[in-house]
Amino acid sequence: MKRGAYDYLMKPCELDLLMEKLIAATDKKRDHESKILEARANLISLRRGD
Repeated sequence: MKRGAYDYLMKPCELDLLMEKLIAATDKKRDHESKILEARANLISLRRGD
């Protein structure tokens, strides 16, 4: 589960469970990327003195 795995599913898995896990993983990734963008924007603001 290192290097980017969010969860582990046993095969075969139910489609509803798969969709639930996919949505959770994309939400988690989106939140992480949003935090990175916010941190970069803050760093740029600090460097510019805003």
